[in-house]
Amino acid sequence: MRMIVAGWGAGRGRNVLVDLVKGSVKELDRAWFPVSVSDTGAAVLIRPFDDHTSLRVLGHDQITLPDFAYDFSSLAPDGKTIARLGQTHDPDRRPQIQQDRTIILTDALAGGDRPRVKLSGVPSELNPARLGAWLSADEVTLLAVPTSARDGNAATVYAVNVRTGQARKLFVTQDATRTTVPRPGSPS
Repeated sequence: MRMIVAGWGAGRGRNVLVDLVKGSVKELDRAWFPVSVSDTGAAVLIRPFDDHTSLRVLGHDQITLPDFAYDFSSLAPDGKTIARLGQTHDPDRRPQIQQDRTIILTDALAGGDRPRVKLSGVPSELNPARLGAWLSADEVTLLAVPTSARDGNAATVYAVNVRTGQARKLFVTQDATRTTVPRPGSPS
């Protein structure tokens, strides 16, 4: 019952947090990119730079991540943990950013990463593209998209155990984009 409306693009329109339960709209700082909002209404905002990423949960101090990152999950049920897909950044390589098929957990309030966990159970023909909602304290949703449109594979949503990296297939979706991770049980 909460959502973020983000003003993307050259005009950098307003970013707002909408609470349908309370009937309220809160203006968010335009200098920060909103990446998620949890069921409690806590919004996560980021500012990615070449060599680090600033991250903050609304109402808390910002933390600094030692990597360039922009794909994050929503906040975990504990209200402080956030997951992101591991990647490498090399300005001399094309593409500069490449996924490394890992998940990293971060304390979004105090800072500090846990060690990377290698993903398993996602076929090599599918690239981990986006994290979404948490299904439990240990599982987050992951959208994996085909490495090539010609290979006939469809985008698939997985539940990934963030402690072990083991993925289990939830459903295949024909209409998924890289920007949305459908929740289990939602129409695809």
